Amino acid sequence: MTASEHRRSWIAAAGFALVFDLVAFWGGWLLTGPPRSMEPFHSFKTTVTIGLPAINQLLDAKHQTGSLTSGSVAIIPGILFALVLFLVTTLATSSFIGLLARSVESRDTTVGEDARRAFVTMFLWLLFQFAMTAVLFFLFAAIGLPMLGGIFAVVALLWFRYYFLFFEYACVVLRLGFGEAWEMSARLRRATDGGAMTYFILSLLVNAVLAYFANALFSLPGVFVMQLLYIPVITWLQHRLMRDFFDACDKVWPV
Repeated sequence: MTASEHRRSWIAAAGFALVFDLVAFWGGWLLTGPPRSMEPFHSFKTTVTIGLPAINQLLDAKHQTGSLTSGSVAIIPGILFALVLFLVTTLATSSFIGLLARSVESRDTTVGEDARRAFVTMFLWLLFQFAMTAVLFFLFAAIGLPMLGGIFAVVALLWFRYYFLFFEYACVVLRLGFGEAWEMSARLRRATDGGAMTYFILSLLVNAVLAYFANALFSLPGVFVMQLLYIPVITWLQHRLMRDFFDACDKVWPV
């Protein structure tokens, strides 16, 4: 692939993520109702984005749509929409990573083939992260430490996210199963010579700043503008991380 073809793959990845998030967020609004709150307020979120970027990663739960957190959601439509969205997001995440990979190196498969091959592993991974997050916050709340426990839970989740920073990439690009990707992702992170930590810190800072403004200036136009800003920025950062991933692969795994 030429430099222009790699650039088109990066643009395609950003465009794919943007269109998907526009449909998911605004479709969720139409199908499950508006957020619980339309009022702007100060909120701080500490997240690191790997895979498909989405505006809900920035928004406080009270500002999110397309889930059971929405204010006027009917239970059955809400559950069905959340389930379908989770399955579709699994495929979309693999497709997004496949496009990102092609922004760095040529591949001998199509994006669709990458997504289908990685579906089961990616589904289990996303489900595992969701379950782990829920268990940690529930555990600390159950022992009567919701505030302090919440802080420890966030720190633990951030450490986990950094330690397995390349799990999704290993799953899609190297076509590994869950156990193999679990082991290989840590090896690849250690082989990046600081590139992984640089991305982790940059993503953490970008998400924190944009999350603050997304909630403090929350409005319909504000959400749309934030989607146009956030998704291309995070896609570009992940494009740089993908380059570090391939460099690490050259050291520990023949792609």
